[in-house]
Amino acid sequence: SLKVKKTDYLRNKVMVDGLRMLLVRLRKNETLARSALVHSMGLSWKSEVSPKQAEIDYQPFDRGLAQMIGEAFGTSPDWNKVNIGIIAAEAKVREEKSHHLPKVAFLGNANYIENSLETGAATKSNLQAWSVGFGVELPLFTGFRTKQRVAEAKARLAQIKTQKAMLREGLALKIKSLFLKVQQIEAQEAISENAVATATENRSLTERAYRNDLIEAKDVFEAQMMEAMVKARRYKYHYDQVSTVAGLDLVVGRDVLGPLDILAEK
Repeated sequence: SLKVKKTDYLRNKVMVDGLRMLLVRLRKNETLARSALVHSMGLSWKSEVSPKQAEIDYQPFDRGLAQMIGEAFGTSPDWNKVNIGIIAAEAKVREEKSHHLPKVAFLGNANYIENSLETGAATKSNLQAWSVGFGVELPLFTGFRTKQRVAEAKARLAQIKTQKAMLREGLALKIKSLFLKVQQIEAQEAISENAVATATENRSLTERAYRNDLIEAKDVFEAQMMEAMVKARRYKYHYDQVSTVAGLDLVVGRDVLGPLDILAEK
């Protein structure tokens, strides 16, 4: 027809074919993601899994930066790993210092043999006997080995404490970086929400204008493609936000120490 020229058709076909190629890549990524999920669950490669939710569960992030950092210093696996290392290093220092102290031992022995004879070797003193002993081992000289082992243990303790100080700043900086990224994504998502509404309205008005011969067909194609791209971009923001929040929870250590009961005794 005169309303839709061949150039309009070809322009639209190029865009549609481009989207088809993108769809093939997305389906490949989906297949790989499902295979990785099967592998991480310890299932056979022949197994099939499907997400329970059809859409991404997007929820605005409502936790503060100071709250996240404070929580990390109580639940972060890396932070608690360093604390456990310090506890072990302090115990090692006490162990090495104990070599300066004497070793004291109390010994005891008792024998009773049931025998009605009282002659020969079966005398009363042999049938019933006991002994008590007391021993002391005092380290007078070890070639300064104990002193150097104590110094080595203290050096390791100081090294771990230095690593803890560096980890404190590094952990806070990493949490802040992820926190700012979440804020950025949510700001973009809020703008994309308005963009989707605008693109949808623009597509609807463009289609009505085309029906009344006010615009050309290429304008309709562009409006429809723009609406699809804006919606896809918003879905991508949802995924980025959920993925970043999950990474933030991993760094902070949410719901990690509870099931494992790490440091429960301490």
